[in-house]
Amino acid sequence: MATRRQNINQRCPKCLINKALCFCEFIPTIETKTKVSLVVHIKEKVLSSNTAHLAHQCLTNSEFYYRGLKNQPFDTTFKLDENYSPLYLYPSESAKVLTENYLSSIDKPIQLIVPDGSWRQAKKFHKRVPLFKEIPHVMLPKIPKSIYELRKQKFENSVCTMEAIAYALGIIEGVNIKNELFKILKVKNEKVKDSRSLNYDAIN
Repeated sequence: MATRRQNINQRCPKCLINKALCFCEFIPTIETKTKVSLVVHIKEKVLSSNTAHLAHQCLTNSEFYYRGLKNQPFDTTFKLDENYSPLYLYPSESAKVLTENYLSSIDKPIQLIVPDGSWRQAKKFHKRVPLFKEIPHVMLPKIPKSIYELRKQKFENSVCTMEAIAYALGIIEGVNIKNELFKILKVKNEKVKDSRSLNYDAIN
């Protein structure tokens, strides 16, 4: 039987799972004042379990950057938008809890910078990119247990990238956006689990 990694050409380029289980028709279009800048490790590019790609597909005011590309320094591609106040979403030692009270002191829309990858990769992002060291770091308040079933979480209170964005936007812009993102994440959960049981040779 062919492996899932060997059948990348059979995947939908948008939702990243086998075309037989494509769920693109369910992906919502969500407009936000917040700009979400996703910084994704290049190793995540072909993984159907990755949720940053899905978040980007949902959010019209979002941008996508790969880190770890050969011969292409990340610092030359990523820029802060002067029309926004940047916040780096990662629970570093200097991170402040993201709350409505914290946001009340910010007079511009937010550029929410979100690292995506393994915990080890995400930890390196802000250490190796000087720009990320200089901007405020924020972390989520206490949140419910992750509903994400496609990867094992390293820490008890860990959530996937899509959940982190959903919770953050729920605080910044309201619960409706959070609910929309969780709704499509549940669809992805089920579709990817179904794809993992496919007989790829039978499909060919």
